[in-house]
Amino acid sequence: MINLHLAIRLLGVLLALTVSVTNAQDSPPVSVGKVLEKLNELADLPASEASDSETHVFLESQQQRLRLAQGIQPSIEDQATLRQVIDHQFESLRLLVQKDYPGAMSGLWELAQSYRDDQDEVIASTAKRYTRIILLQQVRDGDRLMSPYLHQAVDSWLREERFNVSKAEFALQSAVGLEKAERYTLAASLHDRLSGLLAKQLPSPEVEELAKTVADAKQRLSVVGQVIKIEGETISGQRLVPDDFQGKVVLIDFWASWCLPCRREMPEIRRAYERYGDQGFAVVGVCMDDHPDVALEFIRKSKHVAWPSLYSSDENQRGFSHPLAKRLRISLLPTAVLLDQNGRVLSLAARGENLDRWLVAKFDKLKHRRSDLRPAGMMMTRGENPEVPLELAPRHSDER
Repeated sequence: MINLHLAIRLLGVLLALTVSVTNAQDSPPVSVGKVLEKLNELADLPASEASDSETHVFLESQQQRLRLAQGIQPSIEDQATLRQVIDHQFESLRLLVQKDYPGAMSGLWELAQSYRDDQDEVIASTAKRYTRIILLQQVRDGDRLMSPYLHQAVDSWLREERFNVSKAEFALQSAVGLEKAERYTLAASLHDRLSGLLAKQLPSPEVEELAKTVADAKQRLSVVGQVIKIEGETISGQRLVPDDFQGKVVLIDFWASWCLPCRREMPEIRRAYERYGDQGFAVVGVCMDDHPDVALEFIRKSKHVAWPSLYSSDENQRGFSHPLAKRLRISLLPTAVLLDQNGRVLSLAARGENLDRWLVAKFDKLKHRRSDLRPAGMMMTRGENPEVPLELAPRHSDER
């Protein structure tokens, strides 16, 4: 049901803006103060998703906000007011990007590039911040070509400006994004930079937690190219040994029954398994559930899990404490690690298009990307919402 109160409020603001803009074309002109007042009203409007009608009205309000800010800018002489108006442009475009509005991302990028070298340090800093956000978004959306630019932007930011916890968190997310794009050297470089900066900070719980996360990530990246032995007890009571996978390309899929993205990716893994299984491709799961009965019931009902899943009989070695999870420093689900025929780690992010690219390179003569495997989705930790950038929601929202 449409929230009539909200819709009437939005339409009232839009009507007032229309009258203001119309009057601005005649005489006398609308004062900058009145326009700022209207811009602030638009900034305070909630981004309701209760109905398509409310979403449409909200999108219209942000477009009006953008046009109004752009229209009043040439007449502004006060620098503080100019900063506010430019910030309204950035924020309206950011909100449109969150709604996946066509052209909003390119508009935000163009705005950021036009001000990143501005003489006003505040405006330039805002533009550079959005540049980093957009680059991280593009890398997370699967554009691996943007990886060097993201690394350069974040590395320069860490060098040039004062260090704080928020900056460290964004840099850490950028490093994780580079890791998921399989740009391990770039990811390791950011982790090294972060590690050095964190070591110079005064001790605090936030700094210590970040330092531990960075240390774990550096250790995880160090396993690329190393040999991993697959062995242990499966959830059905079988015993796996390394010889079971001799000469095979192996996908190690870390999953849990409570992880919705894990469950949604299983049909894609099953399709890859059916296509390449007789050519030397194998899949081994590592079940991260705490209770075996829950996991066994899920496997019994599932139509997609056609491979063994490791599971420790020791209650102290379950979930993220499983020996293989600890060896690979697994902290997010879903995570999939790909090994070559000699057991060496090829990829720490063998999901979606990454997995497809590796399997095509290993088994197919035609070097093209299949269209039946969707791009990698978002990550989630147990009990948390899917991971999102600090200031922009993901463009792909199918995992929420």
